[in-house]
Amino acid sequence: MRTGDNPQRDKKLDLGDYFHQVIVPIYIPNLEGYYEQSFEVFKVSIDSIIKTSHKDTFITVVSNGSCKLVEDYIIELYRQDKIQDVIFTKGIGKVNSILKGLSGMNLPLVTITDADVLFLNGWQNATYDVFKAFPKVGLVNPCPSSKVLKYQTYNLILDNLFNKDLVFTNVKDPEAQRHFAKSIDNLNFYNEFHLNQYLTLSNRRKNVRCVVGAGHFVATYKRIVFKKIDESYTEYVLGGASESILLDRPVTSNGFYRVSTERNYVFHMGNSLNNEYLSIFEDVDDIQKDYTDTTFLKENQKSSNLKLKKFIFNKFLTKKIIWRMFLRFKKLNKEAIYEY
Repeated sequence: MRTGDNPQRDKKLDLGDYFHQVIVPIYIPNLEGYYEQSFEVFKVSIDSIIKTSHKDTFITVVSNGSCKLVEDYIIELYRQDKIQDVIFTKGIGKVNSILKGLSGMNLPLVTITDADVLFLNGWQNATYDVFKAFPKVGLVNPCPSSKVLKYQTYNLILDNLFNKDLVFTNVKDPEAQRHFAKSIDNLNFYNEFHLNQYLTLSNRRKNVRCVVGAGHFVATYKRIVFKKIDESYTEYVLGGASESILLDRPVTSNGFYRVSTERNYVFHMGNSLNNEYLSIFEDVDDIQKDYTDTTFLKENQKSSNLKLKKFIFNKFLTKKIIWRMFLRFKKLNKEAIYEY
């Protein structure tokens, strides 16, 4: 029999000063075969997140049926207050794990990352600088890629079609792009022209430049992007159209831009840990300062006439001859136009 009133009744949730959530879905069912080194990779990844994130970062780890050794390690991280949220589940797949991490939280920024990503110092500040400079940006990837300039970028490109600050510029860190290609076991992923130039948008007044387009193995979103997602469940364990539907399309369908930082701030490690990653990790230090300038979180400008822009982009601009004219107009090197 209940006696008296629950002291938590009608009490408002208080998450303190947290404003940035990081969600890490993880699936390591055993330490054999493909997963032999995955636990060590994950430990480097989560430690790099903890070290490089400011104190107002709320870290959520979602274990989707990982083995006991991995889950015991996650619990210990939680007990030491190195991570703030732990979810254990089984057999629901990567995207559904992410959706669990998103539910019950309403922080203005959320980073969704694979469990094999090595974060470098400065990734949060660089990400925030992009959000500040471009209020229409809804997603920032800290690993720039020159190959995704057509993927879910129709609103950005058409909004800035005649903007002189939307041009091809020299890749800042081509070695990082080569590293990504190596990490996915596809050394030919980028050709020489992709390694030379990428399409960028600049804000000269704030001296910030971003790269058009973004992948989703790691990305920071404005949470407003997920306010009206059409799907809350996917039947795929991994792949299919699930990640596109739930992680990519909501950004542009809600009127926001998908971009990347100009410089590289993460490394994709894959399922093996080598001396190169360990050497990079040694340079990751634990000196993150508090971040107090959060006024940019209230700026949510949007692109309009999305259906019309998508139609024009898909039916006209991306036609081979018109696209090549666009590339030349945006100052891509002439010899690269037919190979880009």
